[in-house]
Amino acid sequence: MKATYQTLDEYLDALDTIKEKVAEQTQGMSAKQVQAYFDRFRRAIRKALCVDPANRFPSAAAFSNAIAKIKIKNDWSVTLRPDGSGEWRAPRNGRSLIVSLEKKGRLWNVSLHVESNGKARRYRSALWQSGLNKARADVYLTQLFALLE
Repeated sequence: MKATYQTLDEYLDALDTIKEKVAEQTQGMSAKQVQAYFDRFRRAIRKALCVDPANRFPSAAAFSNAIAKIKIKNDWSVTLRPDGSGEWRAPRNGRSLIVSLEKKGRLWNVSLHVESNGKARRYRSALWQSGLNKARADVYLTQLFALLE
């Protein structure tokens, strides 16, 4: 079914509703996570507006379903310390996935753990990095979060 608006106010109200839903979905997310969310949203909109009808959604309901399925995989909570180190936690299957950035002298280490029942254990140690300068650690964190999403 095609949405039609009788007045500009109805159209603006619909846009406000979309804006509120997006704000709910992105609350507490980092800038990179918001960017990933909007990239998925843009892809769905581009498909809906595709010039070739064969490449569009077959119906408004299919488009609506595609938008509704856009979710954030990891809902990260962040703890940053004054020295620049930090910890990111995301709930996963009743456990917590933990990404840590630790300062060791002038260098930085990135590690992953899974916490269950208050006990943390090493996780995917092949992805751990140590002895990085701060700039390289920041780049690596960006790559790691993209991989984990």
